Amino acid sequence: MREPGLDRYERDGFVTLAPAIPPELIAPLRARCAVATMPARAATPPGERYAVTIVGDVGGPELQPLFEVLADPASALLLAEVVPSFVLFHAVTCIYDDGRGWHQALVYHHLPYSPNPVGVPLDELEFLLMLDDAVDESMSTWFAPGHHVAPMLEHRRLNAAHALYELVDPDRQLLLSEPVRVPLRAGDAVAYTLGTPHACVCARDEDPPSSVLFMRVGFRVRNG
Repeated sequence: MREPGLDRYERDGFVTLAPAIPPELIAPLRARCAVATMPARAATPPGERYAVTIVGDVGGPELQPLFEVLADPASALLLAEVVPSFVLFHAVTCIYDDGRGWHQALVYHHLPYSPNPVGVPLDELEFLLMLDDAVDESMSTWFAPGHHVAPMLEHRRLNAAHALYELVDPDRQLLLSEPVRVPLRAGDAVAYTLGTPHACVCARDEDPPSSVLFMRVGFRVRNG
């Protein structure tokens, strides 16, 4: 029997898991994310918005409960035994007007970012796991369904620290008139292929800005 959500994942390149983790994991993960991102956040000049990304330890014992919870849905979506491949802690105060636009995770994992030689691997996926709520339109991540099986779209590299890559002229490369907004509460996640175009989670446009914390966790098919 096919797992719930597998059809959508294969058709659209993403599927929502709500909830993805048990409630008792949210607070310790949020605390771990806050500690991991604190030095970079503290170094940000006052009043300047930021998007902090800190690499976590896949082999460390503190994250094993999270990997154990997410391994089952990852295995069900990839139709194979899986292993965790990375974990990233995120804290953002950026808003969409700061340029956190459309991109594909593939560009961060498999350079070069020219589309010509790069296909989309279907033996890897990412979870975007929220540790705070991001449910309204100004904060939610967005996904463009159905583009995940094509060769990678062309990206450009940006100098801004909060948006290192974005699609080159996405209006000519994608039909973005029908994107899907994915509201997520703390403990919810969205699983997606590395090739699924999406726009980032953002913070509310408020002064002073408040951080939104989330994680990205990768899984790949186990070899051998």
